[in-house]
Amino acid sequence: LVALSGLMQESMVRGVGWRFMELGKRLERAQQIITTLRSLMVPVTNEADQSTMLNALLVSMEVLITYRRRHRNRTGLELGLELVMLDPTNPRSLLFQLEALQRHIVELPRADKTRGELEEEERALLEAVTTLRLSRLPQLLTTKTATREDLDRLLQQLDELLQDFNSLVSDK
Repeated sequence: LVALSGLMQESMVRGVGWRFMELGKRLERAQQIITTLRSLMVPVTNEADQSTMLNALLVSMEVLITYRRRHRNRTGLELGLELVMLDPTNPRSLLFQLEALQRHIVELPRADKTRGELEEEERALLEAVTTLRLSRLPQLLTTKTATREDLDRLLQQLDELLQDFNSLVSDK
């Protein structure tokens, strides 16, 4: 899989086909991040289990070394989620995936290039990026029950927007 990805990056002409492959890869990764976050971070657990869950998240997303390098002796759920969700420089973050989707979708051919109006799929992505960027981690991590309801609600909303985006692009 890694070899195929490298071959695609190094050898494929940056045409419509390449853009669709990139869209698929970024969309799938974004949905995987959302699913992983909902599974590991939405349930509230004791501090030891929470640390284990955060470590599992960072390992599964291949960002544990980056996390340790940046934060040295500091640890915490907020720091981990910032890296996984909101870091535009982390190629494994949710925000990075959404912004990559935005860059690729505007490069696809449009029926009417003169209109300044956003296409429906562009609107769905803009809403997803804006929603994610406007989120506040301390608020998302507050708990009143056995789950982090605000985090779950945000992730569910983003997942629905990505499903809408997928349908809109597939219908073209």
